[in-house]
Amino acid sequence: MTGSKMSQNYTDGARRAVVLAQEEARAMMHDSYIGPEHLLLGLLHAYPNTVQTVAGRLAG
Repeated sequence: MTGSKMSQNYTDGARRAVVLAQEEARAMMHDSYIGPEHLLLGLLHAYPNTVQTVAGRLAG
């Protein structure tokens, strides 16, 4: 993803979340794809406070 045109449209935080998602996928031996579960884990690592706030609001 580094250097691609698509990555130019992402914020630094979003790029970090995707890189973390790639790392999570590799750790789970899912080398051929990045699924929503990997992206969620990447977001949790990149934005822990934001994700916690959103989850709290969704819980009511």
